[in-house]
Amino acid sequence: MEANTASQEDIKLPIASISDVLTLEVIENHLDSLSSDQLSELYAKHLPESTSPTKHDILDVVRSGFFQQSTNKLSELLREGNGAGYLLAQSLKYSYQGEGIESFLNGVRELGIKEEKEKEQKKENHSTDSKNEDDINQ
Repeated sequence: MEANTASQEDIKLPIASISDVLTLEVIENHLDSLSSDQLSELYAKHLPESTSPTKHDILDVVRSGFFQQSTNKLSELLREGNGAGYLLAQSLKYSYQGEGIESFLNGVRELGIKEEKEKEQKKENHSTDSKNEDDINQ
C-alpha cells in the first residue's frame, strides 16, 4: 500500500490554470513575508490607483471578480497554444519557453531569478564603489 501512495505522490499533473499554482494561500504567505515598504515597492505600481499596497487591500484585489476573470482568461489563452506564450515572452522580456501555462510560469520564474540576481549585483557594485570612494578620499 505504501508503494502505491508514493507513486501517486510522484505523479505530476498538468497545470490547468494559473490559479492552481497561485492560490490564495500562496499569495497570503508571500504577502505575510514582506514588510510594508516591500509591499509598496513591489506592488504599488500594479494596483488600481484607489488601492493601498497593504496586505488586506492586495488580497481584496486578488479576490475580486475582475482578477479572477483575468486569471482564468490568461490561463485559457495559454492553454490554447495559439502563440500567446510567445507574445507574453516578447512583451515581458523573458526567454520563450514554449506554449502553455507551465511554460509561461517557467519563463516568468526565470525572469524573476534573473532580475533578483541583477538587483544583488547592483547592490554589490554600489557597495564596492562606495568603498573605493572612501579609500580614495582618505
